[in-house]
Amino acid sequence: MTVTLSIRLLTGRFHGTPWNHQVNGGVVECPPSPWRILRAFVSAYYHLAERPPRQQMCQLMTLLAETLPAYHVPPYTTAHTRHYMPLRKEGKETTTKVLDPFLVFGRATTISEDAPEIQVVWETV
Repeated sequence: MTVTLSIRLLTGRFHGTPWNHQVNGGVVECPPSPWRILRAFVSAYYHLAERPPRQQMCQLMTLLAETLPAYHVPPYTTAHTRHYMPLRKEGKETTTKVLDPFLVFGRATTISEDAPEIQVVWETV
């Protein structure tokens, strides 16, 4: 059986810092790593009004973790914003530069019905 997850990018952007990189380093993870996706599943599970049995969730996570998925990623470009965030340290005010890197898919600039999607496919789960 094949399991497919569609990640719809409503604004046409994806922000995600890769493992072992500093958030202000200007690097974006693409495609989203399996650990990021599985972590999101577990988080969503705990926010469900009616949760399936925990044993089923654990079985699903085990199956998904044992196989690397294939990805279908639409074309994208990298971009970032920079701004200076105020800091107060020892009674003095200064600023620090903050980078916000992200990927831009297509020409989307607002929330769109035809938003691009990243497909994550587990072929043998």
